[in-house]
Amino acid sequence: RLVDDVDLWVFVFKHFGKGFMKSVKQSPDAYIQVSFQLAYFRLYQETVPSYESASTSQFQLGRTETIRASTPEATAFTHNMDRNDISNETKVQLFKDAVAAHVKYTREVQ
Repeated sequence: RLVDDVDLWVFVFKHFGKGFMKSVKQSPDAYIQVSFQLAYFRLYQETVPSYESASTSQFQLGRTETIRASTPEATAFTHNMDRNDISNETKVQLFKDAVAAHVKYTREVQ
């Protein structure tokens, strides 16, 4: 059975949570989605096409739409985050741009 071939690791992150993300005026969802992109890039040195679901149930006959997490802004962030020739200020701005793009795309499907 395929389910017998699945490993699950649970990692509890206690350093900060959504309260911090909100305190720096960042969407927790977008913050995490961009962070997932960075984690994948660090592991495999490539950007993966990924998405998350978005509900449009507030509309008559609303269904589930998708939000692409691998935006050009997220790609720019992930490809530059670990470069030594990029300033920390620029990296922070690239992160903010990636988060803002994700929020924009999320609002467009809702």
